[in-house]
Amino acid sequence: MKSFEILLPEGPIIIVAGRNAQENFDLIDEYQSYARKYPACNVTWFHLDAFPSGHIIMKCPPGILPDSDHIRIAAEYTKNNTKYKN
Repeated sequence: MKSFEILLPEGPIIIVAGRNAQENFDLIDEYQSYARKYPACNVTWFHLDAFPSGHIIMKCPPGILPDSDHIRIAAEYTKNNTKYKN
């Protein structure tokens, strides 16, 4: 899996991407487990609609909601890691 962080004073927003089918399945499991374990954290899942793509999750620090820039970054990362990026 690939990941990167958007640094905030409250803690990092972590964006994780699956690079193949197995990593996508692992990421779905991680998404569900993390959401149950940390209900105060906002976890958002990204995937292209109607096209094959990697799965992307964005995990925010407790009590922090992503703003439109963070959502755009994760959405563009989702698109740019597919053959549909143009």
